[in-house]
Amino acid sequence: MRDLATLVHCAIAAVIAVACVSLIGCKLQVAQAPLAPPPQAITTTADSVGPRVHSLKVREHECGETSASAITVPEALSDFAIVETVLRTGYAGYEVIAAQENDWDEVFASARKRLGQLDGPIAVESFHSFLLNTFHFARDGHLAFWGIDSNGKWHPWGSTGSHMDAFVADAEVTHKDGTLFFDHEPVVDCSNDNLEPLMQPAFARGHPASILVRLSETPPQPLACRVRSAKGISVRTVTFRQFLLSPSESDGRVFTMTTGEIPVLRVTSFSPNHDEQMTAFVDAAKHLRKEPVFVVDLRGNGGGRDNYARDFFLNLSAGTFHYPVIEELESQTTLQGTVNWATCTLARGELDEAGRKDFQETRQEALAQLEASSPDQRTWLLRKPKHDGVVPEPYQGTVIVLVDRMCASACESFVMYSRQLPSTLVVGENTAGVGIFGETRRYRLPASGLWMQAGRKWFHDTDPTRIVREGHGEQPDLWIDREDPLAVSLEIARCLKTPSCAATLAASRLTTKDGANAAGSSENQRAHVVVEPGVPTERVVAVNTAYLVAYERLLDLTEVKPPPLNLRVYQTRDAFLADLRHLSGFTDVSYFQVSGAPRPLGQQFYVPPDLSPENVCHELTHAFVDTIWGRAFKRAKWLDEGFAGYFARRYCHDLDGGRWLPLDISLWPRPGREMFPLSAMTAEPQWQAFRRTDKGDVYTQAMLAVRWLVEKHGEPNLLALIRALQQNELDDALRSQFGLSSGDIDIELRELY
Repeated sequence: MRDLATLVHCAIAAVIAVACVSLIGCKLQVAQAPLAPPPQAITTTADSVGPRVHSLKVREHECGETSASAITVPEALSDFAIVETVLRTGYAGYEVIAAQENDWDEVFASARKRLGQLDGPIAVESFHSFLLNTFHFARDGHLAFWGIDSNGKWHPWGSTGSHMDAFVADAEVTHKDGTLFFDHEPVVDCSNDNLEPLMQPAFARGHPASILVRLSETPPQPLACRVRSAKGISVRTVTFRQFLLSPSESDGRVFTMTTGEIPVLRVTSFSPNHDEQMTAFVDAAKHLRKEPVFVVDLRGNGGGRDNYARDFFLNLSAGTFHYPVIEELESQTTLQGTVNWATCTLARGELDEAGRKDFQETRQEALAQLEASSPDQRTWLLRKPKHDGVVPEPYQGTVIVLVDRMCASACESFVMYSRQLPSTLVVGENTAGVGIFGETRRYRLPASGLWMQAGRKWFHDTDPTRIVREGHGEQPDLWIDREDPLAVSLEIARCLKTPSCAATLAASRLTTKDGANAAGSSENQRAHVVVEPGVPTERVVAVNTAYLVAYERLLDLTEVKPPPLNLRVYQTRDAFLADLRHLSGFTDVSYFQVSGAPRPLGQQFYVPPDLSPENVCHELTHAFVDTIWGRAFKRAKWLDEGFAGYFARRYCHDLDGGRWLPLDISLWPRPGREMFPLSAMTAEPQWQAFRRTDKGDVYTQAMLAVRWLVEKHGEPNLLALIRALQQNELDDALRSQFGLSSGDIDIELRELY
């Protein structure tokens, strides 16, 4: 569970509005108010900050106690010792953040020194700001500190994270034939800004559109652009404003569903406090399986328990749903944090019957584990969760997921799961970006009465689509800049039910962003799409999805970007063959008469009617590799085709279910058949001769040779080999990079297969 509950509302509204703005030399406000009697402080040993058993537990009456107005320096040091204890022994991010060249020992020592140099009472609000400032380098939206005011509200509140808010340009943007227009006036240039990275797909006035979006923690500077009109060239200032999305209206329930032409599910929390409503939400999926499209409105959903999101999709569709790798920390600190969380949740009295029973069991289990634990216990549990749907068939419709900047933690897990369906549209604005270190546990600082929370799980994965980028969040497929985004979401749903509108919408989404573009700082890829009349909408969507997935992963792996492509999707092979002749100059198209397609050539990416999503990925891989080595593929064909096959099989569809190493003899399609020498399928003419007679075997063997190289030497070294072919022959590059020849690889593969 990545538990954020309602905290995210404050987290990204004014997270880092702290009194102290630098780590060194930060001065605290000295309070003049009289001090309350000091509460009991934690007991620690001189040589360790490890907690004694039960030293961090809270009593029920402490859960809602008002924070102090001021504390003494010794009390501040005592509270800070608790913070240090929690971070060292109960925070899943401790080692990860240290590995990023952050020195926790220096941070703790510097903070203690600055506190010890004060000579008067410290205002608790100032102490709160001091804590946020001290640990701001963690950049973790779940690592938070807060107080409780006289009305029982969590104030002040703040996390060490921040949010890249979305800002939209105040101009109507269109893009035609390589030219950008502002309000129908062609743009000459905009200072030194490249506008392509800012171009994002949107939905406005009932049809797909483009807008300029910049992500920033603060309002971005205006653009100074030159535009051309009938009167000549003039300068136009283009300003940015924050998106207009209004929050979801709440009637006190965390889940409601309206039926009709397009069902709408409104889910404002995944909190286990409302287990009965969450159970109804999970069950609703079974009744939506026959719907061609439905909307899930997640605006304002600060998270809660991931299980509800997961179980919804298991009830909606067959297939395997993957979750990030989890490394879970357990110690006396985390166990006491669990007790505190359960104790205070029960004390609020807001649980339904099922939720109350759940938290009582959680508390008792944590207490039992705590009694059986040892003070030096700090163990990690590694899990790689994946779950199969409990229904017999995949969901064939489209899920529209409406999100905003408040969607955090488990809410972002819902988005992650939704994108594993064949057809999902995430709309709205970027989410909160909170979830690398999750399933928070809570601790009270007794002198000040402040609270803190820290995640006990680290979520990570080699698949970037399963990890939310901290502070940036999940990017929508279609941005919405309207005060009533639900109405726009319903317009999109109606569009999807109209074939012509749906095809246009699918084509408009062929925009892929790399990780840095989420920060508004690097380029993106926009493919111009040409769809032959008659291509089914689901076909356009499938090609779109394959292209997007492949592009993102290739960009991450190769760190290069090919020129923009014209993606041509065909309904008939005759039209495909005609374009091969007329657009790319093929004089002989006989090889493609029945099946297959060429690699992207001259920025034309041909997708004939039978080209599978895996082969869309395969052919796009060629475009990336050609960007690295130019025309070297003509003298390294087995490596060229083998890498494309390896990448498509591993990263685009995971056809082997994650089974990659060691290589398995069952992958060789014809056991006992003689393998071709790699040296005999290196040059372009050799490859062409083989593939006309033994196409399946030659492609499979090339893929297996590349997989063997990856097993022995790793992907980075394989990419280094490809780069070396810019100036070297294949065998020279193999010897230089690996100390091998093609013949040596032949011997290894024969022994293996």
